[in-house]
Amino acid sequence: DRIGDWSSDVCSSDLFILKNNAFVNNLVKGTARSFLLTVIMVIVYSILMRFIDINSNVSSVVYLIITSLSVIYGAIYVARANEKKGWLSGMILSLVYMILIMCISGFMQGFKDIINLYAFYRILIALGMGALSGMLGINL
Repeated sequence: DRIGDWSSDVCSSDLFILKNNAFVNNLVKGTARSFLLTVIMVIVYSILMRFIDINSNVSSVVYLIITSLSVIYGAIYVARANEKKGWLSGMILSLVYMILIMCISGFMQGFKDIINLYAFYRILIALGMGALSGMLGINL
């Protein structure tokens, strides 16, 4: 009896670990997809900038749109892959994505230049977009 209880606890904890591993796996895939979409859109925008003179205010809005679209895409992917708690999946993806983007920007521009109030607003927008997109992804 005692051994049976112990083995069932081990099996259920193994199942818990496997479920969490699948979540992390889906999160990594979703973040990679978001990042890939970001890279593609930034390359297209860079090519456009070569031919069209664009001021910095427009660039700021374009980067916000690129970030939003990438978070939406990744959050929908993660929520559909996990099949539950889409809002949470989307928020976690958006947070991981924004940390990744900020780290890359920090290495390229210097960390003191990227940590500001505008970055905080971008993170809040990404969290909101991630939560809403995750809810949408569950229902698609």
